[in-house]
Amino acid sequence: MVVPLLVGIVIYAVVNFGLGFVGVYSMQGSGFWRMASGHAMVFYSAAWGIGYAAIRRENLGIEWRCQNGHEMPPTAKFCAECDAPAVPRQFARGAAPRALEAGRRVARTLSALR
Repeated sequence: MVVPLLVGIVIYAVVNFGLGFVGVYSMQGSGFWRMASGHAMVFYSAAWGIGYAAIRRENLGIEWRCQNGHEMPPTAKFCAECDAPAVPRQFARGAAPRALEAGRRVARTLSALR
């Protein structure tokens, strides 16, 4: 449900920008606001998506931890207790099997890139 909504908003923004760029409607008055509304919708929907993902992380059993296992806030780059750098998200015990498998795939991909 969320992905089709976000895709629709991006398509709306791209189409309105393209129509405004080729001159289908004027860049003065309502034509400008129509083109600008698509851009605003993309930015607000991106912010909404980030907030939604942050809220859902606990439901999926995702924890934010440092290399030494201390819990940390999602925005921290270093642990407040031991100054160790943050590691990629780790899945907590009891998390859904699908979420655990997704985490393992991400970890394998990251280790392959190193």
